[in-house]
Amino acid sequence: MMTNSVLQQFPISEKWSWRLFILVVLIIAGLAWPGSFYFLNDDHIHIPKAYDGTIGHHNGLRHISDLSLFLDSLLWKENAFGYHLTNLLLYIANMIMAVPVFQKLVAGLKVRIPKQVFIIGSALFGLYAFHSEALFWILCRTASLSMFFNLLSFLCVLKQTQNRLLQSGAILFFLLGLFTYETLWLYPVWLVLWWWLLPDKKDLQPLQRQTIIGIWALFIIYFPFRLWSTGEALGSYEAAHVQAFHWGVLIENSYKLFFRSFLPPTSSDFIFKLASVGMLAILCLVVLMLIKRKVLNRFYLFIVSAWLSSYVLFISLGVSVKGFESERYLYYPSLWLCLFIVLALFHLVKSRALFVVLFAVVSLYHLFFMYKASAGFKKVSSYSKAGMSTFQKVPLSKKIVIENLPVYSHGLPLYNYGFKNGIQWLCYGRDSNSVEVLSTHHFAKEQIVSSVKEGALADTVIFSGK
Repeated sequence: MMTNSVLQQFPISEKWSWRLFILVVLIIAGLAWPGSFYFLNDDHIHIPKAYDGTIGHHNGLRHISDLSLFLDSLLWKENAFGYHLTNLLLYIANMIMAVPVFQKLVAGLKVRIPKQVFIIGSALFGLYAFHSEALFWILCRTASLSMFFNLLSFLCVLKQTQNRLLQSGAILFFLLGLFTYETLWLYPVWLVLWWWLLPDKKDLQPLQRQTIIGIWALFIIYFPFRLWSTGEALGSYEAAHVQAFHWGVLIENSYKLFFRSFLPPTSSDFIFKLASVGMLAILCLVVLMLIKRKVLNRFYLFIVSAWLSSYVLFISLGVSVKGFESERYLYYPSLWLCLFIVLALFHLVKSRALFVVLFAVVSLYHLFFMYKASAGFKKVSSYSKAGMSTFQKVPLSKKIVIENLPVYSHGLPLYNYGFKNGIQWLCYGRDSNSVEVLSTHHFAKEQIVSSVKEGALADTVIFSGK
């Protein structure tokens, strides 16, 4: 039964909530400080293309994402620091903007929830460990950049005023996000859900109604344009299993996406499945307690619907359960999940001490795994940078022959895609045809070292673990 919850006192004051928020921002800045990160995997493809002025993703309409890389390249050239600084600033900006978006969503639904819920929920979103790619990998800023535009559009729509400038902003930011990453495909659906949940439809002002209809009109037009531009309405990369109706794969991917939202990567499938069962039991218990307390309301329905629907766009792709790769697909779901966790704690825990303890446990859990993700990306970045340094030392007059090229390490792709593009970009314009890869290797957690065997016409670079 849905009911409007009675406003109760939040265990932490608003002042201390903001202090906690600032502390989280400082922690994130420390873990993601750009000085320790480098270019990885297909960064080597898209950044040089953007640097040369090629704007437009090869398998989708991601022009704004490429434009962000182009703007970074104008300032930072081959210095990875600046690209990662942009990622960090986007990440923090989304944390900040999420607070007023949550406030305006709940205000329209006329549900009484303290502001501290939104502040703490956004702080937890910052600490959340399992969307690490959006923070630590340059190219995966598509997730955070699209959310940046999504939140801006939300703010323009939700502001209760008849303002043509806000209407234009809502539509403009939607278009920018739509041409950044496909995650904004869900945004028009969320707007209609929010509209449907309004207790009094008269509360929706005429200009807001026009804006939502306009966003939907542009969204519908987008697909014929996408088909005309790319030859695919959905995309063979993003939706191959959906288009082929591979139900077994889709169900398995849905399972992985959902439970990886709560669980870290593990090398053991059995441990992951066992942990999934335990997590499902906890979730069922939480839902039953929320029902028993009769605190469920329109806002719960909205955030749970937004959370679960966020997986839909990625069920054809799935997420790795053994490494950090593809964690960017959990960036959008985690926004709503973190808010749900804090809101559930607020409604279920009456004791201030118990609330603080439980929130501290959840926060430390994510902080621990966020630290591990940060350490993994830093280590792989050091291997990538050291490898490029080795290649740069080979005279351009000689060919480069490579043995055991590290394609994966610490659960992350290193030189898997775009390696030769990176060579051409970062090694003083070396011709990629002068590079020959004899063999590749997936390194586990051993340290990767490289050695050079000089020859008359070619130098052989040999990678090994120790």
